[in-house]
Amino acid sequence: MGRQQLVKNQEYVRHISNLAGCSGETDVEFDVAYTSRPKAGCDTATQVFAPVIEKTTSKHLPVDLHIGNKLCRKPNCNHLDRSCKKHYCDETSINQAEAIFLKKSLENIKNQNNLKVKSVTTVLHLPKL
Repeated sequence: MGRQQLVKNQEYVRHISNLAGCSGETDVEFDVAYTSRPKAGCDTATQVFAPVIEKTTSKHLPVDLHIGNKLCRKPNCNHLDRSCKKHYCDETSINQAEAIFLKKSLENIKNQNNLKVKSVTTVLHLPKL
């Protein structure tokens, strides 16, 4: 899903919100999925997927999205060109992605000037007993 589609989703949600008399305000849900679950003292995850989903319409559309990848499959890559798949800093723990990507997503949504985020909820994943 590209940035243009995310902006279209924001515009659609703003339109529906305005029709409902909510002046472009929306509740969003944010969650992060890792390649392997982060554990205290251990940073085994190498990829992270962090969507922001609107909760105003019944469609629950993504309105922003970030993907982080600590790996590059190209040998001898300098990680500077656009074809490189590595776009998450080695020095930053992947466990911090939730806070980093939520801040970036809220800034992106604000800068597009389509939606006003009224509240943010996250999903709590409990271990199976």
